Amino acid sequence: MFTKESKSGVSLDLLLILAVAGGAFAQEVTWSGEVATGALIQLGDSYDDPVIKADDDDDDRAIRARLNAEVDGGNWGLQLGIGADWKSPSFDQDAFDVVFAAATAAGSTDTLDEFMEKYGKEFTDIDDVSVGGNLSLYNAHGWGTIADMATVRAGLIDPGVWTVGGWVDENISSGLGIRVEIHPMEGLSLGAFIPTPYGGNVLEDSFKDGFGMGFSYAQEDLFEFSAGFGLYISDPVFGFVGDDITNLTQLADFDNWYTPGEEEMKVIVGFGFYGVENLSVYVGLAALDLLEADDPTIKIGLNADYVVTDQLGVALEAGFTLCDGIQEIEFTPSVTFLATEDISLGAGVTGVLKNDDSDDLGLSNFKADLWVQYDIGNSFIKAGYGFDVGTKDFADATDHYIRLLFGYAF
Repeated sequence: MFTKESKSGVSLDLLLILAVAGGAFAQEVTWSGEVATGALIQLGDSYDDPVIKADDDDDDRAIRARLNAEVDGGNWGLQLGIGADWKSPSFDQDAFDVVFAAATAAGSTDTLDEFMEKYGKEFTDIDDVSVGGNLSLYNAHGWGTIADMATVRAGLIDPGVWTVGGWVDENISSGLGIRVEIHPMEGLSLGAFIPTPYGGNVLEDSFKDGFGMGFSYAQEDLFEFSAGFGLYISDPVFGFVGDDITNLTQLADFDNWYTPGEEEMKVIVGFGFYGVENLSVYVGLAALDLLEADDPTIKIGLNADYVVTDQLGVALEAGFTLCDGIQEIEFTPSVTFLATEDISLGAGVTGVLKNDDSDDLGLSNFKADLWVQYDIGNSFIKAGYGFDVGTKDFADATDHYIRLLFGYAF
């Protein structure tokens, strides 16, 4: 999808940003942000020795920081968001074991340690191109309103507006491009997101969103509904592409490890109900990769929260995924108790039921967590303990972890 260009070759989304940027210097800038880090100690059957590393309890990041700036001129505005992350390296043990076995069958005489020394780096961070220090621009756009009925945004747009939240967590309305939002009546929003063409490996990895159309309708304190349709580029796949290893030099060829993303289509639907006092329920559905006729992915999620008393709350998050004949069910009930105005205690468990091509559903993972959190103004300190049984049918692989987190927001 491409945007129209002016006679000078400048895209319309850039012209819109420049048009509102001229008045930005006369407006007050609102700043916000957050930073989080922590320490994690891991020990148990999966570790020969205890492992200590920095971790912020968010996708293995050691440090996560966000800085946002916003200018609001009433009927126009500018937004900017910058993120900084450092993610701990990871190693794909399953892929390594498969390739080592295949290489041995192909005639390799290397021992496990020798094979690791030669090719181990190929399996470290192979699934995450942003490992290590990473400074990212995730929001940089301008917006303007038209007759109080429409909002046009242009640039790198975040967050999405026609989204399905909760466990499903999908959207079709953010990325690099132009988004038109129409508000014909209170609570109703509909429109489209049109991506801007871009080039270069860095942009291609970060801005892979495609065309999307969606709408949402909400009545305050009662319900919300959203739905959307999107075309996008699927995530690239990192892993060995060939069926067999016939030559060990294949392991050093990156092309054998990388499959680029493909054009895909998805449909998302979400519904939230808040009409019962102290109760909120949200259900989401996403059908992904619909152009792959033999292998679409279906996700169904449920999020429910209930405030029992002013001090006690319970929650349930659950999700179902079906992909390539493999079913997976995840459930996470939890309870939170407010001991004082600043101190809260919590406990939760997470279970994952999964099958393979021939087996019935079985418990493939089980985790339990206990934590205490102390809020100090805009910051918090959180300490927790948990254990993780990470193999199907409770085989002998139980791990324990102790976590200490720090966070600050403004």
